[in-house]
Amino acid sequence: TDDAVEEEEEEKDAEEQEAEAEEYAETYGANGRGCQSNYATFLLDAGQYMSLMTDYEDTQFEMYCNYCEHYMQSQYQKWVQNGGGRHLEFEEFKNDEEVQRMLGGDM
Repeated sequence: TDDAVEEEEEEKDAEEQEAEAEEYAETYGANGRGCQSNYATFLLDAGQYMSLMTDYEDTQFEMYCNYCEHYMQSQYQKWVQNGGGRHLEFEEFKNDEEVQRMLGGDM
């Protein structure tokens, strides 16, 4: 019957599409086209890796501490140059332009 013929044609089309897809499919991984040249294998002992990462983290931490120490020292110097222990009265605080800006208007 017509239904059986249509089913056979659909199956044949599906098989042809699958075969075509396999023929043109990219192969990835070690057997793929991308791994045939310009690649390298890196193998690193876990102990070496951990040692390298520890050194890296220590260096980063030291750099961070040096930056913070320098920054805080410069801020301290600014504070000293501006009078150090300046204490504002409430009226001075209330009328300060920066305070007004931060708090969003009149108090």
